[in-house]
This record gives sequence, C-alpha cells and structure tokens, in this order.
Amino acid sequence: MKFRLNNISIKKKIYFYLLILIIYPVTILLTFGYTNFYKILYDRNIERMNNDSWILSSSLKDKLDELYKYSRTILYDNTIFTDGERALRDIITLQSQEFEDSTNTYMSGVVYSNENIDGMKLIYFNAEGSSKPFLRCKNTIINNALSVTSDLEELALDSGGIPAWKVKNDEVYLVKLIKSQFNSQKKAAILIFMLNKEKLFRDLDKYILLNHENIRITSEDGTLLYSRELFDEDDMEVINIQSRPEENMVFRTVNSAVYKLSIEMENIGWNFELSISSTEIYKNISDIWRIIAIMCILSIPIGLLVIELTSYDILKPLNLIINSMKKVKKGEFDTKIEVDRGDEIGYLYKSFNEMSAEINRLINGVYEVELTKKESEIKSLESQMNPHFINNTLEIINWTALMNGVDDISTMVKALSSIMEDNINRTGENFVYIKKELEHIQNFITIMRLRYGERIRFIIEVDNICKEYEIPKFILQPLLENAVYHGVENKIDGGEIKLSIRSLDENLFISVSDDGVGMSQHKLETLRESFNNNLKIEENDRTSIGLFNVNKRIKLLYGLNYGLNIESIIQQGTKITISLPIYRNEVKQGV
Repeated sequence: MKFRLNNISIKKKIYFYLLILIIYPVTILLTFGYTNFYKILYDRNIERMNNDSWILSSSLKDKLDELYKYSRTILYDNTIFTDGERALRDIITLQSQEFEDSTNTYMSGVVYSNENIDGMKLIYFNAEGSSKPFLRCKNTIINNALSVTSDLEELALDSGGIPAWKVKNDEVYLVKLIKSQFNSQKKAAILIFMLNKEKLFRDLDKYILLNHENIRITSEDGTLLYSRELFDEDDMEVINIQSRPEENMVFRTVNSAVYKLSIEMENIGWNFELSISSTEIYKNISDIWRIIAIMCILSIPIGLLVIELTSYDILKPLNLIINSMKKVKKGEFDTKIEVDRGDEIGYLYKSFNEMSAEINRLINGVYEVELTKKESEIKSLESQMNPHFINNTLEIINWTALMNGVDDISTMVKALSSIMEDNINRTGENFVYIKKELEHIQNFITIMRLRYGERIRFIIEVDNICKEYEIPKFILQPLLENAVYHGVENKIDGGEIKLSIRSLDENLFISVSDDGVGMSQHKLETLRESFNNNLKIEENDRTSIGLFNVNKRIKLLYGLNYGLNIESIIQQGTKITISLPIYRNEVKQGV
C-alpha cells in the first residue's frame, strides 16, 4: 500500500485525503446525529425551563416581598403608629379628625404608589376592643369587595402577626395583624391588601405569549391562584424533572409525555409549576435534519473548491522549487526564488536560496583558494633563488659571525634562517599549531629587537588552551609587521606592541595592538572597505597588502563571517583583531 501511494501524484493524494476528511465527519454526523440532536434539544429546553422558572418565580416573589414590606412599614410610620397606640390607650378617640386625616393620608400614599395594590383596609382597635375601619381603593368595585372582610380579619387574627395570603372570589389578599408595641398581647390594627392580579401576574402572561407552556400557581392550601394552559395534559405521562433527572430524556415526538418543574416560593408557601410537552421540546428536529441535508449538499462543491485551492497552493510552489533545482543542476548557481510567503513553503524558498548561495560561495571559494594558491606558488618560484641555497648561505654567515665574535649578526642570521626554514613548506600543510606559530613569531621579534633595541617592546599573552588550536600558517607576522612599520616605528620614543590570543565559546580571537601613531579616519575607512569588499591595495603598501592577504585567506577558508577587524585612533594607536572558528577540521582537510 505504501509503495503504491508513493507512486501516486501529490495532487491525487491531496484529493484522496481531503475527500476522506470531508466524508468522514459527514458520516459521523449522520450516524450519531439522531441521538445527539434529541439530547441537545432536550437539554436546551429543560435548561431554559429551569432558568425561566427561576426568573419568573423570583420576579413574582420580589413583588410579593415588596407587598410584605408595605405591610411592615406601618410599624415604622410615626404618625400612624403613634396615633394607633394613643387610641389603644384612650389618649385620643378613634373618631378624632386628626387621627382620621393622618390614616387616610398614609393609606392613599400606599395604594396609589404601588401598581400591584388595588385597595387597602386598615382596622384600628381601642382599649375597649371596639374598632374603626379605614378604606382606600382605586375604584368602587374594589371598595365594595373590601367592605365585608370578616373572614380575612379572622385569618389575620389566627396568623398571630405573620402575613397571610388568601384567595377569595378570584381575588388575592394579603392580611396581617399589627400588635401593640408596648403590649404584644394586645391587637393594635389589622391590615388588608387587595392585590391587582393583572399587574401581579403580568410577567407570566407575557411569557405565555412567547412559549407554548402551561403555568400554574397554587397557594399553600392548594388554592389555584393563577393558571394558563395552552395544551391539554389529560392522558399524558407526567415526568417530574426534579425527581428523575437521569431518566427524563424520553424521545417522544407526540403528545405522550409532559415534563413538569415545580418550585416552592420560600417564605410565601406558593407553588410555581411550569409544564412543557414532549412535542414542544422536539418540534425543531425536522428543521435540524433539513439544515443537515442542506449542509451536506453544500459541502460537496465547497469541499471540491477547498481541495482545488489547497492543491494549487501546495503544488505551484513545489513545481517552482523543482524547476529552480533543475537550473542549479545545470550550473546556474545564482538561481533564487522570490520569498513572498511566511509559511513552511516560504521557509523552503528561503532554505533553497541559502543553499544555492552557499553552493555558489563554496564553488567560487574553492576556485579562488586554488587560484590564490597557484599564484602564491608562482610568485614564490619567481621571488626565491633556491631557498636551500639561501639557507645554506645564511648558515655560513652565521658561523663566520661567530668566529669573528659578532654575536648580534649571528643571532639575527639564525632567526632569519629559522624564518626561511618555516617558509619552506616541505609537507604541504597550510595549518599549524599556535604554539608552533609563536616560535616563528619569536624569531621575528628577535630580529626586530636587534633592529630597534628598546624602542619597541613586545608583550605576548596567550591562553594555554589556545596553544593546541590550529590556525592558518603565517597570519600573525603580517599583523606584527603592520604594528612595527605603521605604528611605533614612526613614533620618536618607540612604543609597545601586544599580541593576545584567547577563546570564547567556539571562536578564537587574535588581536595585535600598539600605542603608535595610529592612522587617519580616511585611511581607516579605506582599509575597512578593502577588507569588506575585497578591493586590492596599492603594491607599494607592503604591510597593508599583507593584512589584505590575511583577511582574504581567512574569508576563503572560513566564510564571510570571519576575518579582520581594524580599529585606530590617530596619535593613540591601532588594534587589529582576527576572529576564527576553533574547530574547522573540514576546512583544514579541504585546503
């Protein structure tokens, strides 16, 4: 199977895989959607019922609590309560005009400030037990209804000061006995509220208009206070949501079951009941299946379009990479792809450009290394008159100087002979250990000290670990020559030249600094430009040519990230730093 897929074009594979990705979820949706959609509809409707029941019952309870609060405010109304206590203690009579005016004013404020109250009756008692009723109603009918309230007064007396609710002639009443503040055994007054059912249950009526559900509210004794039934619950199985939460989800698409949710309103004793039929819960199932069918049909052309766009987005850049690779194969190493993407393919573009540039650099580098090597060999042949003959001649001069007691000449000739010996590359190696290169430098320093005496002081600081690292041969002497001839030689009192070699992470840093005359900004910029852009230096500038050749060799061997860096301040000195990688065995073996 794997071998066959490998022989299929990427475009066909993309079509195959994306078709599977489209067909698989559609199949899963159709297979398991039936049960899941029923469950979703059930959960959504039951959750809505719970939320609606809580909101509606809480709203109703808030209104009733507000009425309960009104029934208590009389206890804190100084005028009414004081007058009532005075009447109870026979300080004033119930027929007092002052008492009547205060009571009527208070009751008018209560009745007309609350839309849920249609009428109010307040019955005061005196010390002998006689009473006087006060009425405030919004219309004559209500006034007539509150005229005869003996049963409500008995309910208030039986409740012992606790607010009680009563349904009478399809009207809802709130009654309360108000006891004396000074003697709780004496009755001060009876308060009766006649409620406006339309305003009290207004939120329920609005809810029924938007939802096909039944609502019933019963008092603590079972009296029906409010009922709105939009469907007949007879002969239907009743499922109490609170009693069987895990077994409630019965799939029925006909009116065979009714789900009921009951809430007892705390501190009031009323029972709020909300009912919904199974038909209402699952009425949208056909709409959902219709949507699924439409989605399945629409997914086919959309899926094909996605496949085509995905195929184009992947195959076009792949073909561009393939064609570019063919160009490189033919030798067009400067081939580049315009990077206009930020995704993985854009990364491939960028990687291809880097690879092409690296191949081009390596090929040109190898060519330049070989060319430079051949030029060096030719120049060496042209400029040297048999190095062995010169070396032997220097040895004869050395012995002659010793025999005549001219030790300085002997020392200088011996050092020069060692330098010449090092330049004769018998093994063909282009790299040397730093400790060996330092021996070569010591011979150069010996000659310079004989030449300049104490005018030039040399300081060498090398980390011991660095002595075992290898570097290209003869890259240190040109730096020291530059420091001598362009730095301290032209300084009247001479100067100091410091050679420092240290390692940091995976890099090696070699620096040669002097406190000589430095160089002008113009010359410094010229040298830097020649180093960076590989520009040739005038032939008569011998030491600068040496620096240029060292920089060029390093860049050819290690890449453009390495080479010479020069810093100089006129009349203060110059510092040249070489940066090299510590381990580049592949470079060493390739040159």
